[in-house]
Parts: sequence; structure tokens; C-alpha cells
Amino acid sequence: MYERLIEIFRLFVISVAVAILMFLVQPQLYSRKIIDLDYGSEGDFQNWIEHQYMEGAKLVFIVSLLSVILWYMIALKFGARIRNMPHLPIVQIWAGFSLFPIVSELIALQFINQNSKAFPSLLCFFTLDVLLLFWLTTAVTTPIIHFVVPGSFTLRRLLGDC
Repeated sequence: MYERLIEIFRLFVISVAVAILMFLVQPQLYSRKIIDLDYGSEGDFQNWIEHQYMEGAKLVFIVSLLSVILWYMIALKFGARIRNMPHLPIVQIWAGFSLFPIVSELIALQFINQNSKAFPSLLCFFTLDVLLLFWLTTAVTTPIIHFVVPGSFTLRRLLGDC
């Protein structure tokens, strides 16, 4: 039970940290012109941030978080049964779940791409967001079949889990 609480705590902390990154920090990098998109007017720029960027970020965040929760629930429910399976099919199942956040990122990029100057930074931001929210979270929170996620053994060893 203690182990599940730690996993859920990690899921919560990483999710909140990524939400802060996606919905506060990244938009500020645009608003403060650290990443300058050269919009004509301030109104157009604020409209882009409030509607296009935020809608895309919400899509990526929600799909990534739901994928993590679904993976966690499946690992919790069926982990004991699939623990003895060969490693490769389990990794392939995890990789299948990773496609949901990746596809949401592609949809968000297509939706937002009204300004081609934004594409490189958005690609970097959303890829980072998916890596943190999906990969990192599943790597440090997956129950029972702890070491299925690539890199999870090293991360869990750093956290003192093994």
C-alpha cells in the first residue's frame, strides 16, 4: 500500500509540475518575447496565446494524463498476470499507449500552426511536455511491472526504489 501511495504522489507532483510548465511558463516565454513570433498586433498575439496555444496545450495535457492513468490502472490490475510474460510484448503495449500523447501533439501542432514561426518552438515544447508527462511519469509510477518503461530502472534506482 505504501508503494502505491508513493506512485500516486509522484504522478500528482509530475502532473502539477508539467501543468505549471505548459500553462504558465511556456506561454510566458512567448508573452515576454523570449521567443518572438513577430505578430503584427498585440491583440492578434494574445488571441493566439489564449485560443490556439492554450487549446493545443490542453489537448496534449489531457490526452497524456489520461494515457498515464489508463496505463497505471492496467499495470495495477493486470501487472501480476503479465509480469511473467516476455519483456518485449509488454514494452510494445506501453509503446502503444505512448502513441496517444504523440498523436495529440501532432493534432495540436496542426491546429495551432497558423503561424509557421511558432512551429519549431511548439514542437520542442510539446515534445518536452509529452516526455515529462507520459514517459517520466510512467517510468517512475508504473506499479508491479516496474521496469517495463525504457529508462525506468535507472530512474527508480536514482529515487531509491531498487
